[in-house]
Amino acid sequence: MARWIALGLGCFAVAVAIACGSSLPTPETKAHPPTTTRYVEVPYPPPAARAEIIPAKPREGAVWVDGEWSWQGKQWVWESGGWLMAPAKAYLAPWIAFRQANGKLVFAPGTWHRDDGQPLAKPPFLAPAKSSLDEPNAPGSGGESPPEVDAGS
Repeated sequence: MARWIALGLGCFAVAVAIACGSSLPTPETKAHPPTTTRYVEVPYPPPAARAEIIPAKPREGAVWVDGEWSWQGKQWVWESGGWLMAPAKAYLAPWIAFRQANGKLVFAPGTWHRDDGQPLAKPPFLAPAKSSLDEPNAPGSGGESPPEVDAGS
């Protein structure tokens, strides 16, 4: 009897693990190729990732790429993720930041590469992620503009 209970609990645990796992299709990922990767020194690591709202998958074969922080001159800038069609015979090298032996912090953004390691242009998003920070009526969001305020009153 105890054996059947243990077997039942084991099956339940496997079912829960499968149900809670990621079901989003993602592109093939590999490490950055050492010969073509350009690292940039940064003064501090990127902030925590932003939460993104994942829209419906736009078409069969699309893969999901998470948003990431990008170093732009003197600050981190968020680049949203989205659904895209992965280039054929290509892979994504995810962003990486690490300290070198001399203590310098270096960063390389997520980059697409051909199988031979040569860099590729970033594919366009079919459906970009939506931010939980987006407000439906914020300027530039496609909603109504806020009312104008007369500064002379």
